[in-house]
Amino acid sequence: MRKRPVVAVAPRCEQCSDKLWLRERCMKFLSGAGLEPVMILPPDTADDAAELLSIVSGVMLVGGGDIRPFRYGAEDAGIGRGISDARDWSELLLAHGAIKDGVPLLGICRGAQVIAVALGGGLKQSVPAHESGEHKIYLSPYSILRTGSFSAECRCCGSDGIYSSSVTDGSAFDEANNLSAADSSLISEKLNSSYAAEHGTALEDISAAAHAASAGFFTCDDCIPFFPPSGEGISVNSYHHQSISDPGDGAITAMAEDGVAEMIELPGHPFCLGVQWHPEIDPTDPLSHRIAELFAESVYRRQKEVLGI
Repeated sequence: MRKRPVVAVAPRCEQCSDKLWLRERCMKFLSGAGLEPVMILPPDTADDAAELLSIVSGVMLVGGGDIRPFRYGAEDAGIGRGISDARDWSELLLAHGAIKDGVPLLGICRGAQVIAVALGGGLKQSVPAHESGEHKIYLSPYSILRTGSFSAECRCCGSDGIYSSSVTDGSAFDEANNLSAADSSLISEKLNSSYAAEHGTALEDISAAAHAASAGFFTCDDCIPFFPPSGEGISVNSYHHQSISDPGDGAITAMAEDGVAEMIELPGHPFCLGVQWHPEIDPTDPLSHRIAELFAESVYRRQKEVLGI
């Protein structure tokens, strides 16, 4: 019988300084995907984090309070909620280590923001419209949730990158996003204009057929396009006070209708994904299932190929 790979889950601690805790649904989200979640003692040093990461097959960072603004080089506006300096420190140690060592890393809500900060990015200190309720999000055609894979070349500008997965079927998300020819045209327009603004030259128009054939390609920071609000999008829950304003070395691969970043990925990493919503609330949702499926695939691969278990 195949041994379930262990995933380290960083605990919450901001509501009580002497208590570490997690919501049951976070653990069940992983166990339901065939993984063995373990709540860990937060590391105090980079060496502690490295030792932990050497024996686990994946890491998950969950929701919670805000991140102290100085962690991402911003002036404190005095509107932070539930801040824990100890948690900021330990989770950034884990994120830095997982990114450096290629350990599969999944961030949920606050966890996505930790990933952004670890990648050298920044945050908006308050997004009131996203503190409760639902929002529709629009996935990039090149997100791993759609294609399941990235190749060694950006399909737009040809820059190098490596990100591969054996899962390549993104048809469920094509349908969920209701991507029409008009939507594809708007994507191309946004892609061309943003690239021209950055590089002084426009990209060639990318047709709907090119999008359909894009599995196996990744898109670099400079070229990443977004689904425009004309599509139906995918409804997700929304309970975050802060949001990602700058992905650093990562790439924003989903946005809400109001332009708030909803997902961050790191091309070139075995699996580094952060989402602003809470997929663990309904693990049977197709999008939630897709996240769990791809994370589990990368975790099992690490267990076999890296840890030799």
